[in-house]
Amino acid sequence: MTRAKVNLICQKCKKEFTHIKHHLPNGKSRDNYENWAKKNITVCQECWKAEQEVSKQAERENQATENTKTALECPWILPVLEGSEKQIKWATDIRNNLIAQLAARGAKWDVMESVGKGAKPEGITEEAVNAMIEVYGVIYTTSSKWWIDNRGKTLANGIFEVGRGMR
Repeated sequence: MTRAKVNLICQKCKKEFTHIKHHLPNGKSRDNYENWAKKNITVCQECWKAEQEVSKQAERENQATENTKTALECPWILPVLEGSEKQIKWATDIRNNLIAQLAARGAKWDVMESVGKGAKPEGITEEAVNAMIEVYGVIYTTSSKWWIDNRGKTLANGIFEVGRGMR
């Protein structure tokens, strides 16, 4: 087994860096890999990580924008959240994500609201009714801290059951 070691210059930061590839079967594979690396590896690991983080952040912002659009289509008048400015922004994103997930699962807002207020419509499973009551109950929670502390763990099953029960 051999390893390829190539000294390159980052096209972003202009710093020299070394790229190493281990476990190549023979010298010819090493030479081929080194030639490939010289042509194709153009940024250092630090710049690559920074590019990836920027890309992930842009993706998160796009998702938050889509979730906000979906949340605005929800006919419920949601309460203003309480907390610091940063907490409110984060909690709003979490709540909007919940609404977007419900919408993606085919939630019928009027049915959920009536179930949340005590109605028992026919054709909906008991699990879905319980989930709707739970979701409807927490959607009006005003504490940003609660939304942040419970993100992703409290309502996952409820979202699933609401979507399953609406079909």
